[in-house]
Amino acid sequence: MHQVYDRHLGPDWPQRCSEPGFWEAIDGVDDGELWETHQSLKVRLIDIARRRAAQSAEQRGEAPELVGQLRQSLRLDALTVGFARRFATYKRANLILQDIEAIAHIGSRRQRCIDALTRLDAERTDSCRMLSFGQGRGGITRLYGWCDPGGALNAKWLANLATARHCQRLNDTNGAVVNAKLSRVQQLLMVIRGTSAPPVYSNRASRYGVLGTRNLGRA
Repeated sequence: MHQVYDRHLGPDWPQRCSEPGFWEAIDGVDDGELWETHQSLKVRLIDIARRRAAQSAEQRGEAPELVGQLRQSLRLDALTVGFARRFATYKRANLILQDIEAIAHIGSRRQRCIDALTRLDAERTDSCRMLSFGQGRGGITRLYGWCDPGGALNAKWLANLATARHCQRLNDTNGAVVNAKLSRVQQLLMVIRGTSAPPVYSNRASRYGVLGTRNLGRA
């Protein structure tokens, strides 16, 4: 991706990337070039993931059949969901991943939506180019004004944005409720243990070796 930026933004882009309006030039980069670069990087990432997974399995003494499967795992044409942060056992991965069929169904539906949106975006870009409306947000705005002078399409788009924001607010509220309940559970556990230290893990993910104890009846 650095090479793409060098070609289209100039080799000094790391020094200029914080300048106002600098990234507007990215709209002029061909979508096909970005996608091809993305796919090339994905191939490299999949190869690294396969090799590391197989090596880890071999070190654990896993069966050769499993090691062979890991060397063929992941697909270039599939949506891959990764856990970017530390995924410790206490986070209960088995509760998240226990219904593989449901996850596969959700993933396939999401991938179809992504593919459809990608095709629509490419068609919209081509339409702007053919009608000489330009590229970027300005071209899209002119395209909407030309094909939807009454503003019905824009009204639907704004309604969808309002729905998305409402869902985000609900999600934030649910997250706050969960955090509040979790905090309460942690406080009760600290009473039972007789310690004010955070339970189990510190903010650096190190495990606390000694926790105070307290008689459960007195607690």
